[in-house]
Amino acid sequence: MTVPRSSLGDIHYNLTADVLHKASFPHRFYFHGNGSSNGTTGRVRTRLNQLTCAQHLTYLRREVRDIYTPVQFEASYWLRQPSASRSSSRSLRSLKPILQQRTGSTHTVTNQTKFSRFCLEVNCSTNLQLSAQLVLPQNLSYFALGNGRSILLKTTLVNSGDDSFLPRMSLRFPTHIHYIKVLQNEVSCDVSEGGVDCSISSLSLPAHTELNINFLLDVNQSSSAGDVSISVNASSDNYEMEEYLGDNTASLLLPLRYGVDVNVHGFVSPTSFVFGDEQSTPVDCYSESFNFTYKVLNLGPSRSVDSVLEIELPKSLSPYSYRLLQLTDWQSSQGQCHLSNQTATVEEECDLPDVSVLKQIVFYFSKTTTRRMFCGRQDILCERLVCYLGNLESGKEATVQITTKLNPTVLLQYPGRHGIMVVESIAVVTSPTEDEHTIVTHTLPLAQVAVEAHFNQKPPAAVQIFIIIVSLIIGLLILTALIYCLWKAGFFKRQHQKTEDDLKRESWDYVPKMDKTESSS
Repeated sequence: MTVPRSSLGDIHYNLTADVLHKASFPHRFYFHGNGSSNGTTGRVRTRLNQLTCAQHLTYLRREVRDIYTPVQFEASYWLRQPSASRSSSRSLRSLKPILQQRTGSTHTVTNQTKFSRFCLEVNCSTNLQLSAQLVLPQNLSYFALGNGRSILLKTTLVNSGDDSFLPRMSLRFPTHIHYIKVLQNEVSCDVSEGGVDCSISSLSLPAHTELNINFLLDVNQSSSAGDVSISVNASSDNYEMEEYLGDNTASLLLPLRYGVDVNVHGFVSPTSFVFGDEQSTPVDCYSESFNFTYKVLNLGPSRSVDSVLEIELPKSLSPYSYRLLQLTDWQSSQGQCHLSNQTATVEEECDLPDVSVLKQIVFYFSKTTTRRMFCGRQDILCERLVCYLGNLESGKEATVQITTKLNPTVLLQYPGRHGIMVVESIAVVTSPTEDEHTIVTHTLPLAQVAVEAHFNQKPPAAVQIFIIIVSLIIGLLILTALIYCLWKAGFFKRQHQKTEDDLKRESWDYVPKMDKTESSS
């Protein structure tokens, strides 16, 4: 060290060995004169235009596990302040020596060296290659929210370069993704803010070595549907060339979806009734009552968002405009229901026109047939009840109960009347529908409930009179034909043939009769 001043000065310094050592490892070098410490102090006296040196001997510990981190020595120095000396008041004060310092630098010098080792790459660069894959439950292409199952994150770390010292892996994901555990014992992980930081217990990953690490993750049940990004990054404390850093990171997309499997079931009580009895005249024309019950069950793993159930029942008997069935009351265990006003207008009549005698006769002697009265989607001839059930959690059900009344007189209209009339109602789950965030297992699940109306086969009064008259006419015709046939067969004629023997036959008296000659004598 050269000092361009004529005065002398003492420079004090602190020398520290192995400044870059890892905090989890002891210092690899120490100074023997100061025990086991890695630091020492000293001073040198400078002279004008002379190089002054001080030598220190350091020792390497026996067991050194970190041969990858460079060894750096650091010396910080300062100039000792000279003591004040007495001098004449007239003489000039001696100048204080100063140390030259460049802008932005301090009075610190460093020296760095590396352990000698055999390397395959330039500058002993490592080359970490990371690949990752998400394994979702049931091998689906999406993760169904609320299914209660974990996600398997499979990663593979390959070192294609030189030995990698302190390899580590970090996971970063949103807050509604939770880390459960790592499946490999040789890997330890700590949960940090925004992710997980993992390290390998073997301290180093040798060259051309492959390591498989699997993680278990979970998703918060209250999460919203969407695509979630999970990033995985691998790094180490070794130098890695910039062109090798491109495959150190893997980004995965986790599709979160609502997996909905909604079913609907329905039943009615009673299931059948008999119509066509003219002798009974009820006070209320809507004399038949029915109770419909529909159950909507979510069997899917996720909640059904904004569930809607539409129930349709035949409103009239085509081609007539008379009201057949009316809804008197409805209740829902969840949400609200209301009647749709987008249906055809019907006549609220109880006194319907009578069917002609000829039509009644034709119907009575016709073959018994069945007619189905059903509703199509958005059918204006049907009464439509729309129920907004809201969110239906997984495994939960909602019940809709409907009370209806039916006018059996409408079923007697002809044409249109049949021996068996089947009144079918249909319930369809119209929401949720499949979109970018919802996967529906069954498209438009529906339930059909039927009520059978059986004609009693009792002839009306007009038909009874017709049968009696026709029977009498047929009976008279049969009697006339029978008499005619008997007359033709000669049943009404007697034939008496008197023979000569019958005229001359003797009396039945056993007394013999005398000849005429004898009697005369």
